[in-house]
Amino acid sequence: KAAATGSANPMRTLALCLTLISAAAVALAAPVKAPPLADRANRLPAPPTAPLAATTEADLIAVLKSDAQLKDKIDACREVGRIGTAAAVPALAALLPNPELSHMARVALEMIPDEAAAAALRAALGTTTGALRVGAAGSLGARRDAKSVGALAALLKDSDPALAETSAKALGRIGGAEAVKALEAALGSAPAPLRAALGDGLLRCAEAADSPRAAQAVYDRLLAAQLPPPVRQAALRGTILARGEEGVPMILEALRGTDGLAISTALRAAHELPGKGVSKKLAEALPSLPAVLQPVVVGLLGQRGDAIAAPALIGLTKAGGDKALRLAAIGALLRIGAEDAAPLLAGLAGDGDEDIAQAARAALGTIPGARADKVVLAMLDRDDAAARATAVELIAQRAPAGTCGRLLKAAADSDEKVRVAALRALKACATADDIPALLERLAKARPGAEIQAYEGALGAVCAREMRKTPARVTIARAIFGDLPDGKSADVTARLAEMVRDGARSVEARAAYFGDPAPGIVKSL
Repeated sequence: KAAATGSANPMRTLALCLTLISAAAVALAAPVKAPPLADRANRLPAPPTAPLAATTEADLIAVLKSDAQLKDKIDACREVGRIGTAAAVPALAALLPNPELSHMARVALEMIPDEAAAAALRAALGTTTGALRVGAAGSLGARRDAKSVGALAALLKDSDPALAETSAKALGRIGGAEAVKALEAALGSAPAPLRAALGDGLLRCAEAADSPRAAQAVYDRLLAAQLPPPVRQAALRGTILARGEEGVPMILEALRGTDGLAISTALRAAHELPGKGVSKKLAEALPSLPAVLQPVVVGLLGQRGDAIAAPALIGLTKAGGDKALRLAAIGALLRIGAEDAAPLLAGLAGDGDEDIAQAARAALGTIPGARADKVVLAMLDRDDAAARATAVELIAQRAPAGTCGRLLKAAADSDEKVRVAALRALKACATADDIPALLERLAKARPGAEIQAYEGALGAVCAREMRKTPARVTIARAIFGDLPDGKSADVTARLAEMVRDGARSVEARAAYFGDPAPGIVKSL
């Protein structure tokens, strides 16, 4: 206070504060005087109660009917729910009006499979009030008791909001045509707070419907009603999935609209909806979609992985188009593994936009297939030295059959960058048979990067030859891909060939084994 008013000497104020702090510390450290022994005895906790001795259903029923402590009765409810039969129902039903035991009694009745348990809960709707009645309604839903649909439907108009909402959700858990009818009838005149619960109940009914057509009818009813956004989102997704391929027009309608929630829901449904026909329709509709969403849908087509979308995606990669859309299309072609795109990608590998060129090179280095191998090898015959250098890098990445001979030829290219790139690639495939040619060219090589590349290639050959083993190694089986449960390929023959050629360790690379799961980290 003195410091706040500024009326005191600052040093004096500080000393006073330190004195008060010291006094407080002493007070906290001082021993507390113990209360008298008798008083302490009165404060000791009660000894723990013995575990429930009852083990049979009859014993548990006797506990429920007795004057036993509350904990014992709670434990008895739990146990009788686990092992009980119709014989235990009257004792449990008698506890339903008890505020302290009603909940555990209902839990037990939910677990007992006999019809008598459901009948007791139905009867409780007329004998309990307030929260206990709400609990009975919820328990009937948990049991999925079809016989209680009429009683629960009547409670949808109850003045207690909690009871009406719980009854709506219980009807949803029960499901079936009668429950749907009751929920839809209440939807028209229900107050706003109840509409969300009615929508939730109808969504549950639709999810459990016995046919896509029945589910579709419920979802359409929800879309036509004025319901909270989460309910409408779920209904839109549900009706699209229930329609299958016929749901694509609904996806496109949402994507062409302005409702952000509908757009996100439609994109999710487009990802989930199976079938090549769905991918084809989405691809064909790309030009009619808003420009801002086209890259998103292109990426979605890549995730779907259907090659049927490749022609439309190839068309989007051509020069002059939107850059973001071109990049998205190249990425999608990579995910699909579209071998038909290899010639186009080879042309784009030298694009003036480095981002486009880099994306095209990445795709061309990964897309599997003999046709793509042929396209890459053909790039070595181009007049453009940069294209030949790119081809060498891609060959090293793809490792197609007959690679080493072409790389040896490229090591004598007129362009130094091509020669150095070829020599670096030879490090992975050159063998002892290639040593004489490499030594001969090393003697004529120019000082600098080229000599270092020759030394690297020769060193790699020697290291591989030194690691060869006379032991017989058998590859029983080799699987490469998105392990353990994703797309994969049997590469036993290829790995066995590599082992026979002297490999002691092998990297899990698509360049060696193809790419059964584009865009996904793979294991061997």
